[in-house]
Amino acid sequence: LLAVLEDGIRCFQDNILPRNKKKQMLFEEGEAWLFSDESNGGFSFVSVCTLLGFDPGYVRRGLRQWQERSLGGKRKTQRGFGAPPQRLVA
Repeated sequence: LLAVLEDGIRCFQDNILPRNKKKQMLFEEGEAWLFSDESNGGFSFVSVCTLLGFDPGYVRRGLRQWQERSLGGKRKTQRGFGAPPQRLVA
């Protein structure tokens, strides 16, 4: 289950600024899975978090904060300021 969660987060984070259609698709699929409220099915985000003992809302808030910082940091990097975004998951 942890690998499923990590894969969803990695798809979201690694493809936040997609450079092609495949990366755009991976980002959109990861985002849809992470922010879906579906809880039926063993591999929904809510079910995975619950079984692992994580609060889905807490994880989502952290990901949105990361996204905001990453997009803001990318804009600054393009102008020559700041550093590239750092990931939440190794």
